[in-house]
Amino acid sequence: MVKLFQGSPRACNTIAIVVARFNSEITSALTAGAIHTLKEAGVADDDIHVYHVPGAFEIPLMCEIVAEQHDAVIALGCVIQGDTPHFEYVCNEASRGILDVGIRHRKPVMMGVLTCATYAQAKHRASLSAFDTNEDAIVDGEKSTPECNKGCECASAALEMISLIGQSK
Repeated sequence: MVKLFQGSPRACNTIAIVVARFNSEITSALTAGAIHTLKEAGVADDDIHVYHVPGAFEIPLMCEIVAEQHDAVIALGCVIQGDTPHFEYVCNEASRGILDVGIRHRKPVMMGVLTCATYAQAKHRASLSAFDTNEDAIVDGEKSTPECNKGCECASAALEMISLIGQSK
């Protein structure tokens, strides 16, 4: 018989949130979403540790430093495309660094760094009203997916991965 392993969101020991200060209006909304979701799942205030770093490029280093002491790490940031290739360099290195930390530590390290073409797109993905609605929205004049908060999504995925990894041991 096939044995199915499926994680479920649940409370755990400790969660680190590593958040970039750059584009702070967006990243503070992502952080609020992650904390909201963790608390809803039963994670105690004392078990949520938030680490602020200057920008997205610094996120992987801090994730590496805090990964050992936590059950999961949620990396949150926001990079908005400009006129130079800087956007691609920062996005590529931040995402690769975050992935590497998770693989190296064999723990969930969630990629919650928004990589958006416009500020409006970033606001749409860091909506605080997403806690209360799933209605379609208009972004840049076009119908879009419902507003969301990627911080909430990363927190939920982190809890699910902790559960799934625990079952696989």
